[in-house]
Amino acid sequence: MKVFLTRPRLFSDDVKGNVMPPLSLAYIATSLLKRGHEVRIIDQAAAGISQDELKLLLGREKPGVVGISSMTSEIFSAYSDAGLVKDMLPNCTVVLGGVHASALPEQSLRECRFVDAVIAGEGEQVFSELVDDIQEGRPISDVPGVYYRTKAGVGANKRPDLIRDIDSIGFPAYNLLDIKKYRYSQKGWTSLRFTTMMTSRGCPYACTFCAHSVFGRRVRFHSVEYVADCIEFLYRRLGIRGIGFMDDTFAINPKRVIRICRAIKMRGLKIIWYCICNVNTITFPLLKEMRSAGCVKISYGLESGDPEMLAKVKKVITLKQAERVVAMTKKAGIETLAFFMIGFPGETRASLARTKEFAKAVKPDFVSIAILCPFPGSDMYEEHKKKLPKDWKRYQMTTVEELPIAQLGELSVEELQQELKGFYREFYL
Repeated sequence: MKVFLTRPRLFSDDVKGNVMPPLSLAYIATSLLKRGHEVRIIDQAAAGISQDELKLLLGREKPGVVGISSMTSEIFSAYSDAGLVKDMLPNCTVVLGGVHASALPEQSLRECRFVDAVIAGEGEQVFSELVDDIQEGRPISDVPGVYYRTKAGVGANKRPDLIRDIDSIGFPAYNLLDIKKYRYSQKGWTSLRFTTMMTSRGCPYACTFCAHSVFGRRVRFHSVEYVADCIEFLYRRLGIRGIGFMDDTFAINPKRVIRICRAIKMRGLKIIWYCICNVNTITFPLLKEMRSAGCVKISYGLESGDPEMLAKVKKVITLKQAERVVAMTKKAGIETLAFFMIGFPGETRASLARTKEFAKAVKPDFVSIAILCPFPGSDMYEEHKKKLPKDWKRYQMTTVEELPIAQLGELSVEELQQELKGFYREFYL
């Protein structure tokens, strides 16, 4: 069966900054290809595909199934795409997945009448079984993990267990992506052929602002051999020279990371790479191994410089630990990016001031500062959803030009916006 997998357009048609490949769709494509289906990935966000261009593609190729993956910030575009598909191909089955749909599967079906089914959680196995059943004329209501329409409203099947052996999925179908469309827009990276990959799934931590509706909290690892083979494939077959590891906690198992680093060096893979780490597992010997294998940047989620705020959001790190690890990382010759978030529930002017002072004391090379946006799938969303807007277009990672989604602490949304601008000015000037 012919299947389209698509990522919706961004809320702005002006694509700037980093453009990351839709790995989730590439993994699902691999599973579908193994079962003999014909698959096309349409990354509207990266390619800047218009609605008219999407109509032309649908009219020309007439897929039997269209799968749409979306985060909350893109969900209104996903709903629009679903309507467009049904307008063009009334008999096509439209399936919605991704972080937002996984967090709110029943609500997503109710909000968009053009969606036939929602997949909650990991999509590789479930989506493939769903397409098989559609091709064979079997009811989609039989597939585990699928939410579907009934005369009474919405039906649901129990979610299957998470995939234990994630090596068995295979490599993402990078060959179905237009690799040259993706970039990491940082100095030293823009001229490199770039992509991303994952070496694990899941995060063991319980930060209240993070969504965990797809991969869960139990970490499942790709084998070292799988990781090394995938990097070598990207390097030798696709000419990739820069990789972003998108694991929630890349160095959660330091011994495994050391083995990956040594495999990269042993195979002569001359890449540069960055990753996201928690300060809890970082040591100087580990950093030296990472640097020797091409690691040039590590992002750390420090979030706040106020211990009370960290405790409230269940961020299990200490300020001394964070300061020590950032200094060690820089000493190892690796650039550091520190993530900070302001506007937590209970945030005061005093706690925000402590965060600013902490950022200056820690001295990361770069900072990324956001105003809290509690996304569906997070504990914080569940706790505060009565105070949050119903319009999904408001759920964006706040920039200096936009007002935040809600006031959950002492500062008003207007004050938070000004504090965000001031935070950046104070750090960089």
